Amino acid sequence: MPDINPPPPTQGVGWRREGQNDGGGRKGRGSAFSRAAQAYGAARVAPPHDITSLHGIPTAELTPSVRHALEDLMGDVDRFRWALEQAEGRQAYLEGLADRDALLPVLNRRAFDRELNLVLQAAGTDRDAGTPPVLGLFYLANFEALHAEQGIAAAEAALRHMADVLVSGVGRADVVGATGGAGVGVVLTMLDPITAGSRVAALRDAVTAYPPRHEDGDLVLDVRAASVILEPGMTPESAVEAADARMRAASEPA
Repeated sequence: MPDINPPPPTQGVGWRREGQNDGGGRKGRGSAFSRAAQAYGAARVAPPHDITSLHGIPTAELTPSVRHALEDLMGDVDRFRWALEQAEGRQAYLEGLADRDALLPVLNRRAFDRELNLVLQAAGTDRDAGTPPVLGLFYLANFEALHAEQGIAAAEAALRHMADVLVSGVGRADVVGATGGAGVGVVLTMLDPITAGSRVAALRDAVTAYPPRHEDGDLVLDVRAASVILEPGMTPESAVEAADARMRAASEPA
């Protein structure tokens, strides 16, 4: 077996030394590197320029005591800004908390009346809008019976279930709020009256279609609903009363 000649030693990767040939008749880049290094070393570097400033005032124009005073003032401003942001966030949280019902994931009666009043004002101002808003009223008729037979936890679970279904079944522009007792109101703003009436009936059926479970069984829900068109001149109280009267009339035996 013939001997295998070892490979020639490899050169390290890097700049070639001055005057070293690269094997192709050309000198390496060592001389160019040396010239570049010498030129870099001989270059005159401009002295550093202090561009630090406080609110646009160069620090060179400030005495040490004035600079320290300004730094303290800016620190105070930052702390006040942080405190203001915290206060505004807490105010927004408390305002939202004040509008929420204590039991249900909807607006409380005061906030619902406020939003309903805004809708009524808009309806009175823009009478030619073509699509009048509709108020749907939902009532858990057997709330007291559930309370008496299975306890307050069962009655409240049924009422929360009704509110959850209503919130998930309306649009972003609609308003859902408690109307007192076991009632929940829904303001439908983007549907014509016929479609809105059908939506109210469908929401009522959806509440009872999948009743919530309590302890070992499903709760039986008796949900009643009615809707009225919100006319100019109505108040939140009169609108709720009109829907309630229509609901009671529909519940009376023929």
